[in-house]
This record gives sequence, C-alpha cells and structure tokens, in this order.
Amino acid sequence: MDFTMNQELKPWRLDDRQAFADLCNATNHAYLTMDFPVPMRQADARWWLEYAVGNDGITGVFRAVYVDGEIVGQVYLRKMEQAKGQISFFIKRAYEGQGIMTQVVSDLLEEIKEGNWDPVVYAEVYAKNHRSIRVLEKNGFIRTAIKKHVLLCKDGSLSDQYTFEKKI
Repeated sequence: MDFTMNQELKPWRLDDRQAFADLCNATNHAYLTMDFPVPMRQADARWWLEYAVGNDGITGVFRAVYVDGEIVGQVYLRKMEQAKGQISFFIKRAYEGQGIMTQVVSDLLEEIKEGNWDPVVYAEVYAKNHRSIRVLEKNGFIRTAIKKHVLLCKDGSLSDQYTFEKKI
C-alpha cells in the first residue's frame, strides 16, 4: 500500500493531547533521548503540545503526521544557534519501513524553504538507528560528525552519535 498518497502534515493542536500520548507510547523508544518520558503521560503531552503550538512558526515548525486521518508520527524543526535548524522525527512502530517518514521529511524541508529559516538543517541520531539514518540520506543529508559513546540508550548502554547536515 502506498501511504504517501494519504498522508498529510498538519500543525499540532492543543486538543491532540491523547493522540500525541498514544503516538509516543506506540513509538520505538530505543532511539529516543533519555529525557523523553516513557510512558508518555497526559501532563507530559500537554506540556509538549503547549510548547509546539506556542512556538510554531516562531522558533520552529512542529507537525503531526497523518495517514488516512490518523496521527501516526511527528516531525519538527527547531531553530538553533549558529544559523542551523535541528530536525527530529518519529513514527509509530506499525508504520515504520513504509517510506512515510522519508516523504514527510522531504515535505517539511519544502515547507521551510518558503520561510525565513536557517540555511543548514541538521539531525543527531544514534548510530544504530538505521531507519532514521536512511531517511536522512534519502533526503540528501550528509554525515558530518561522529561522537563516540556519548548517548545513553534506554537500555543503559552507550551509543555513538552521528550528525547529519543539509543545506536548504
């Protein structure tokens, strides 16, 4: 099934709290940072949505990923220091490996080209997160740095961190 025909990016809304919590709890947590709460509680979801809605178009672009009317993922780009924007994304486990996130990242990059956003977009990923690495590579990101044993995984192990960048 080709999900790219039925997917949309929409700004988050404050009343998406339950959908956001459900999304986060249905995501592969292995590659999320330690400060990402697992399980995602309603209070955590409310905090994130207030942040995303309040900063959308100001310090970042925060989007829910819909497939067939259901929220299945998230993608956002935040303005950071040194004229760079940081992109981050995740999707429900049931939707991994179907090309959805590759198209979503492409769509978000197209959206930000139209605005006054940073000329360089970067992502930091766990070295073992092969799916996210592939999404970035398919969208023209180049690996620019490797930091050894710097990320603490949810299982307590340390991982290398890769930085990928793309000029837009």
